[in-house]
Amino acid sequence: MVRPERDRIGGSWAVEVDETLVGGKTRGEGRGVHHKTYVVGAVEAREKADKRGRRNVHAGRLRLLAMDDRAGKSLNTFVSENVLPSSRITTDGWVGYPLCQTSCRF
Repeated sequence: MVRPERDRIGGSWAVEVDETLVGGKTRGEGRGVHHKTYVVGAVEAREKADKRGRRNVHAGRLRLLAMDDRAGKSLNTFVSENVLPSSRITTDGWVGYPLCQTSCRF
């Protein structure tokens, strides 16, 4: 279920972005050949100090999208459509994120 008028995430919260493969087993067709789907996700990393002053981080709002590939153009389109400008973005450093290498402001 998707709310069509949903807003973009981030702003005052940091956003973590990553992609993964979801699906069944490779069918013995060789390395790099698979029958899986790429899914990219962005989640707010909400941070707040507890009563003792310790850092407490929990997941906030989430955005997911099934994709055909994990090319830079696809990933950056997803980020620009789902994350507020000037949000701090953290990635795993994958080269498909040319706007961000590990951590940046979008």
